[in-house]
Amino acid sequence: MPMSIRISQPTPNFKTTDLGLATFLSLDHPLLGVRKDGPNQVVFLFADDEKLRTDVNDYFGLRGSVQPLRFATAFRGLKNILHQTLRAQVPVETQVATPNASNVEAVPGTPTVRRRRATS
Repeated sequence: MPMSIRISQPTPNFKTTDLGLATFLSLDHPLLGVRKDGPNQVVFLFADDEKLRTDVNDYFGLRGSVQPLRFATAFRGLKNILHQTLRAQVPVETQVATPNASNVEAVPGTPTVRRRRATS
């Protein structure tokens, strides 16, 4: 009797360096992380799926719409994360932490990303 083994492949990530696009996507998609890719470049990571690709096309096709206050709040939050990441002296990767975990510092008014505090 033949056996079939199903190996699940990890979901590929969508990467962007565009702060406006990252802000737009963070309103409806969880931000998986932020990575420093050089002295002046930060990459935002999202889980890649069909809806995200549709939203990217809507953004660049000027068909996407959002509430201005939600966008402005998310933009400020991502900009703060971007500046913190760029100021780091060593390569930094900020990942999403589980909400309500003891090692998570909540950042009010930001999208789904949380910065991990060092544990002592």
